[in-house]
Amino acid sequence: MTQIVSKNHSIYVQLLYLLTGAAIAAIVFFQIFYSTGNYVLDHYLESSTYIEKQNLKYLAKMQKYVTAEHISSSDIAQLNTWDQRQKMIYVRIYKDQIQIYDSDYPKEDVSVSEIAAGNYPWESYYDLELSDITVEVMISGSFSYQLYNWLLVASICLSFAVFLGIVLLGIRKKMKYILKLSDEIAILEGGSLDYSITVKGKDELAMLAEGIENMRIAFQSLLNQEMEMMKENQRIVTEMSHDIRTPVTAIM
Repeated sequence: MTQIVSKNHSIYVQLLYLLTGAAIAAIVFFQIFYSTGNYVLDHYLESSTYIEKQNLKYLAKMQKYVTAEHISSSDIAQLNTWDQRQKMIYVRIYKDQIQIYDSDYPKEDVSVSEIAAGNYPWESYYDLELSDITVEVMISGSFSYQLYNWLLVASICLSFAVFLGIVLLGIRKKMKYILKLSDEIAILEGGSLDYSITVKGKDELAMLAEGIENMRIAFQSLLNQEMEMMKENQRIVTEMSHDIRTPVTAIM
């Protein structure tokens, strides 16, 4: 008799539960890892000289370019070629506390506006040696944002790895049962009909295993009946042979 698998025990529903559980676990992991990472990064940026080191690194690159190109205060706009290659820093240059270059407006002569240096405490100012004079340069980069972006990418990748790992573990459990059924069917094919098929769960695989087990029992029962019939036939033939042989012996 064919049994109907309950919807709650169906493989499709189990897979849905597995995907949902894996997604929830991945989201929880993302929240914990990303929040912890943000806290660690905040503490690191506050207590370290990472931003200062990055500023000095780009300042050294700028100084090298200025020296190689012999840039002076009158042709400071040539610095735009170097600045466009960096893509992640913002530069302002001041001569006698008056702004003469702004990387946000590379084609404009900002010196005519006579914008004074702000010298804000959150900005970093350094000396830059031009070919004719020494100017003051303010460098600001998205170095911290880069770290936070890396943290976000790492959190997403690790969360996806958690999701994928949970899903693969759930699928591996089913695959292990399928391989077990395959091995047991191979044993039956070898003629060992006394070996019972493992029935585990209430899903479609369990129903399939139960069907194979019922078929094994039915086939074994037919073989047993056939053997009993053969034994009975052999007994009848033996008795008939004895009954026939006795009168013949007497006549002879």
